[in-house]
Amino acid sequence: MIARAHRPKIGILMGEGNMAVRVALKSLLQAEGFSGIVDVPDIKTLRAMLEEKREPPDVVVLDADLEGEDPCGLVRAIRHGRLGRNPFVTVIMTTSIASGDRVRAIVESGADGLLVKPLSPAAVMERLAGLVRQRKPFIVTSAYIGPDRRKDPGRGPSSIPLFDVPNTLRTKAEGRPADLAALDELIAQAQAQIDEEKRRRDAFQVTFLAGLIVSGTPVLNDDAANREYLISLVDASDDLLDRLPGTPYAGLIEMVTELRNLAQRMVTSGRVSEPAALRLLRPLSDAIMAGLNPGRSPADLVEQVNAAIRKYRERVPTG
Repeated sequence: MIARAHRPKIGILMGEGNMAVRVALKSLLQAEGFSGIVDVPDIKTLRAMLEEKREPPDVVVLDADLEGEDPCGLVRAIRHGRLGRNPFVTVIMTTSIASGDRVRAIVESGADGLLVKPLSPAAVMERLAGLVRQRKPFIVTSAYIGPDRRKDPGRGPSSIPLFDVPNTLRTKAEGRPADLAALDELIAQAQAQIDEEKRRRDAFQVTFLAGLIVSGTPVLNDDAANREYLISLVDASDDLLDRLPGTPYAGLIEMVTELRNLAQRMVTSGRVSEPAALRLLRPLSDAIMAGLNPGRSPADLVEQVNAAIRKYRERVPTG
């Protein structure tokens, strides 16, 4: 439990569209001793608050049912370092629609937790206390940055590394002083580790997608499948391009841009299975992956991707 004496120091940014629920939740938190609460009625205002150059909140409580901009998309933007000062801020989402699709979207956004409305004081306090005691470490994949939620024991050992990220909620809940300069340094260090892993994951993803397209043409893939893979390849390339400037890998920007533009032209023109263009995808992506994995054998990297493609083909029926 968070000691009551430390609760006023914890900053909470709350986005809730229903005024009655917003007032009730703020009153609930105030009754529990939290005073640093800013409540807003929509995503636009919440985004503006996060973009302000001031001390970031320690907790974001966000209504997943808000209309307009996708709340889950906003959380993904936070986690990917595209919004706000702290990509590792604790995020709790709330919803009154606990459908499988809604819960899946919340989990895949990178949020730390989910509370189903109506909210009780006990549930809110228990969730906050849990995120102080046992916040999950972060993982990075080609599509996800956020708490490690893997539960399937059948997956076996994983090579995906875990990252302990800054937790200002815990810092303040334990009564430790909040040093903004020190926080910025911790965030920068953690973000550098996340970016390094994300670059590798993006490189693997673009190579996997390129190989999937080429290995399935023309027998296994149809134009619709190739189009989907190419769109995903463009997205992964864009993310990679965001993470290359100012790094030792900046020399790869031109090559990644060439691959990205080739895939985009294929999608835009509708010629998603053109043999001449397809022949360029894998050599470009293999070179990018080798460039982002110095010290590793290019042949081993290619075989790693090919093994993943074979496994995918076995799992996902085609044709």
